[in-house]
Amino acid sequence: MKIKNQIQRIIYILAFVIGVIIFYNVCFYPGQIYGDNRSLPDVLLIICSAIVLFISILRFSNFFNKFKYRKVIYGIVVALQVTIQGYLAFHMIGVLGTDDIHVRLQIGKLLQNKYSWLPYFSYAPNNIGVVIFATWCVRFIKLLGFSTGVAINIFNLVCIDIAIVCGWIILRKLKHIKAADIYFVLVNCFSPLVLMAFIMYADVPSAMFCILGITLFIFYLKEKRKIKYLWLGLSAFFIAWASFTKENAIILLIASILTILLALKPKKAIITLGIFLSVFGVTSATQQTLKKADNFQMIKSMNFPYTYWIALGLNPGTNGTWKPNSPSIPDPNSDTARFATKEEKNLHDVYLIKKEIHEMGIRGILGLYSKKVNEQYSMGTNGVETKSYSTRSNYFPIYEYLYGNKRDFLFFIDQIIWLIFLVGFIIETVFLVRNLNEDGISSLILSLFIIGIFCFHICMWEVQQRYGFIALLPLIIMACLGLEKISMGKVSVKQHVLLPSTGMILIGLVLGTINSFPLTNNTQSTEIVYGHNFPTDSIELKPGERITESNTVNTWFNQVNLNVPNDKKLEMAIQRKNSSDVKVKNGIAKHYFPAGTYNVVIKNNGTKPIKIGILKSSPLDVLGNPISGSKENYLCYNFFQNKKVVPISSVILYGWLILMLILLWSNYLEIKSDE
Repeated sequence: MKIKNQIQRIIYILAFVIGVIIFYNVCFYPGQIYGDNRSLPDVLLIICSAIVLFISILRFSNFFNKFKYRKVIYGIVVALQVTIQGYLAFHMIGVLGTDDIHVRLQIGKLLQNKYSWLPYFSYAPNNIGVVIFATWCVRFIKLLGFSTGVAINIFNLVCIDIAIVCGWIILRKLKHIKAADIYFVLVNCFSPLVLMAFIMYADVPSAMFCILGITLFIFYLKEKRKIKYLWLGLSAFFIAWASFTKENAIILLIASILTILLALKPKKAIITLGIFLSVFGVTSATQQTLKKADNFQMIKSMNFPYTYWIALGLNPGTNGTWKPNSPSIPDPNSDTARFATKEEKNLHDVYLIKKEIHEMGIRGILGLYSKKVNEQYSMGTNGVETKSYSTRSNYFPIYEYLYGNKRDFLFFIDQIIWLIFLVGFIIETVFLVRNLNEDGISSLILSLFIIGIFCFHICMWEVQQRYGFIALLPLIIMACLGLEKISMGKVSVKQHVLLPSTGMILIGLVLGTINSFPLTNNTQSTEIVYGHNFPTDSIELKPGERITESNTVNTWFNQVNLNVPNDKKLEMAIQRKNSSDVKVKNGIAKHYFPAGTYNVVIKNNGTKPIKIGILKSSPLDVLGNPISGSKENYLCYNFFQNKKVVPISSVILYGWLILMLILLWSNYLEIKSDE
């Protein structure tokens, strides 16, 4: 048992080190590697605001825990959250990029009972599971009368809400009521949890399955009755579904096995592992049958080996991401795709891995790891900061404040809360290292999962900002446990320390606000308000042939980009009833267009056929209407709204400063009275 305890301490020490590394990046170098911090106010304002809110939250938790109308507040916040999410489900319909659109296009095909798979899924077969699961759920939601776009949003929102509720249930199960209250307040203010739901990809469903598996696993550890074996089986079932919808969730299986071996006595561990692995194995085998039932067939020439993503993760020319650092760096995807077979691709990528490790050396590898940490973990937005819709059929102003160019203040709040979470997480790991109590057993699976995701991506695999999302709620749960522990302690601060500290924070708030003034200036904003520019196929336009696509745009725009070949024989125009045609030259037209119904017209004035790229898809409301006379073919174009916007209003910035000063003064008086 002593050896097991020491191993657990090592795990918590490793979690502590990871927490400190992430905290350092978030605090001092947020989004530095790819300039994702450009939308954030000054670092000094973020840090000082985080300190003020950290103390305020601890004070609030002590008050709220004894508040007479606590349940009423819970009810009001939940009702408000449901109302907001319901509104956003109808007003945040759009598509981001390659992964998102392919998943949606495939869901559209399966909803039409067309069991042929896009070639993309041979390149990324890890996304097959989420398509199958999402299609089932979306099909059911559509029976209630919702469009496909709304149904997909509802599906993702329900998934993330289930995940969030599970986190609260875990804290209640562990009898940490105050931690559950802190969790409730902070997750309702932390926008990435909800904003990630408007991206149709594996992250949200997989995060739900992961936290369901963890919740039931903790139920098993806490339960004395025989029903605990039901919780164990269901835990394995959900973890299998997590890895089916996102393959790196298999790390949770490893975390579960290690927890069983470290937390239970040998005889009980053997029985537990037998049940757990049997259910996981049967569920996984059934899932492979589901792929066959939906007629998935691998295109071998498009299938990439796992070594490709390892080579990508160790590529200093991309900082371990898919994006080359400069035009002189070869595109990793094209570099591997030029080989015909998976075996040839694998040989090439193994060569790249050896070459990268040899050329970088130990110092270079550690430098790469530091950049990967900054890329994946330094922004509190957890990947949302890079998202914007490239395909949409409606535009609503709320978009600007969530994914658009007025989102900076929201992301500022997220960065502050992310800092607070990390402080809480670090505090919790310190307590666990010092005292391996009963909570330590439950926290073991959470810590192992967080460590596993971190090490997997930083040390080996590709990184992206959103790749840490799958382990975000486990980190938040541990953070709230840490915040609860520190709130219960009695900290005495001497006046000769308290007053200067308060003064320094005050100066930091003022200077940080002054340094953030550039965000209150007008800046150029370019938003796609309508369109679908993602060619997946082509059609041949015969000599003299003319094609038209007609759609209604619900807002003004002043630029049109039409994705067509650079051929002088092509005549292109934007038509509106009772208005003169606007010619599109070289695929671009800059002109003010009010809201209304528009025809995009292309005509071949030449004597030879001309191929035009089109988007081929089953009907989806996010795409609008197809080419006239067709049911599945869409022209590739975008309508843009170019204008000047103010990222953060000066009124909001000043208002925030005043709020922080009030809270700072209140905290000072409270701490002084306890002296």
